[in-house]
Formats: sequence, structure tokens, C-alpha cells
Amino acid sequence: MSLIKLPLIAIDAFNMLLNATPPNPPQPLSEHLIPDWRERFLRSLALPSRVIRSLYWSAGLIEVLIILASHIPTSPVAHPILSVLFFNGSSPQKICVSWAFILGFTLTLIGTYIRLNSFRTLGRLFTFELCIRKDHRLIVDGPYALVRHPSYTGLILNIIGACVNHVSGSWARESGALDTTLGRTIALLWMLGAGAVVLSLVLRVPKEDEILRKRFGNEWVEWAERVPYKFVPGVY
Repeated sequence: MSLIKLPLIAIDAFNMLLNATPPNPPQPLSEHLIPDWRERFLRSLALPSRVIRSLYWSAGLIEVLIILASHIPTSPVAHPILSVLFFNGSSPQKICVSWAFILGFTLTLIGTYIRLNSFRTLGRLFTFELCIRKDHRLIVDGPYALVRHPSYTGLILNIIGACVNHVSGSWARESGALDTTLGRTIALLWMLGAGAVVLSLVLRVPKEDEILRKRFGNEWVEWAERVPYKFVPGVY
């Protein structure tokens, strides 16, 4: 079990926080656009998304405690931590920087870079709420010169990376927690919540494109012709 995983877990947790933090204050309700059920569906996921993040951070914190306890076995809290957080005779030595963690961590790094670059490119125009500002203008440079919705690409990469992180070498996978009914239930709810967030973004895109097309007309049409892909260049 390597101590090098400690800063990686911290960076991973911070990336998730950055992705979920609006770069600008929420806009007035008068500027919000809630055109149909798709936007309401996305807004309804605010609380589940916070729960998903809390569970993910909790798993990371547990992993940190286990790594520290394993490296400081003489600590008075080491034995209680290891005995309480492992099930069915599983070993804390299985927690490691696995290939799955490296892949997942890389995806979250790339996703965070793309999302933060999208925040920076749109500047004060970037909002989590679907809205058109009074002085709104169409941004077509930076990551928006490659795909039309790069911030969603970044967020989806983070969600995929978070899932891959726990395929092997993590506390959630190696502790035996997933062999319990409670553990399997929590994992299923987490996956359903994460999947719902991804689905809500995919469903939001057509309506967002329609709103921008109506607002900017030929300017949007010309941009869409130059940038036909929504999330991934050459794919979708």
C-alpha cells in the first residue's frame, strides 16, 4: 500500500469540488429558462448530486484513514479503523494505486481541465442555470471551437473517471463492503444517480442548441456547421 495515493485522492476530491462549483453567482430567477421537463429533470438532481459527491468524498476519506492506519500500526486508532472498515477477512494491503485508479484519475484530470477551460472561456456568461443574458454573445473559440458543449464533456469525463477509480484497488472494492446488502444498495444508488446526471446533460443539449439558434440565428448556424459535434470531436 503506497503513501503516494494520499495526495492523488486529495487531488481527485478537489477536482470533483471544482467541477461542481459554479464559476459565477446564480442568476436571477427572471433570467432562467425552464422550457420543458428536461430542464426540470436536471434541476431535480441538485440534491442527489450533492449526495453522490458526499458519498464519493466519504469513500476517499475512509481510504486515507486506512492507508495511514496501515503505515502507523502502533497508533491507538489503527486497529479499530482496520477492524471496523473491513469485512469478511479482506486485507487492507489490497488498497493500492491500481491500473483502474490511474485510468480514472487521468480521466478526472482531463475532464477538470476541459470544464475549467470552458468556465474561463465563457467568463461571466457561464452559468449552471439555462439562461440568456441581456448582453449575451455567442462564444465560438477555445474549447467551443472543437465541440459545442465542452463543459458537459468535462463533467461526464469526471463522472466516468470517478466510477473507474473504484474498479480495483479501492476501499469500496477491496474491503468487502460490496459483498453486503447495504454496500450493494449504496453502490447501485450511486451508479443510478451518476447515470441520471449524464442522461440529464445529454437530454439538455438539443433544447440548449435550439435556444441558442433562435437567439443568434445565422451566427449559430454557421458555428454549428463548423463545429458539428456536441461532446466529442469526430464521434458525437
